Amino acid sequence: MEVYLISLRNKGRVAAKGTLKTTDSKRVIGGSMLGTEFVGVYVDGIENKGDEELPRPLYSICTLIDVVGFIIPWPKSHVSSLFCSLLYRFLIS
Repeated sequence: MEVYLISLRNKGRVAAKGTLKTTDSKRVIGGSMLGTEFVGVYVDGIENKGDEELPRPLYSICTLIDVVGFIIPWPKSHVSSLFCSLLYRFLIS
């Protein structure tokens, strides 16, 4: 499922576009279990500058621009499906 990664520092701003890969809380990504608050997302592309910091660094990588093409943990609360985003944009326009 295509998803948007919502910025952790700029409320409501899309930081990247990706594909939801796992919601399994026991899945290990970057050496840590996802847990109940995170999901695994494959990062397809960046929407802004890409300087958004990762909530959990992936090995020595700390920013979104450097994880394009990787699966990363991202807070479940900051992941939005493409459908929900389009519906929201339609409703506010």
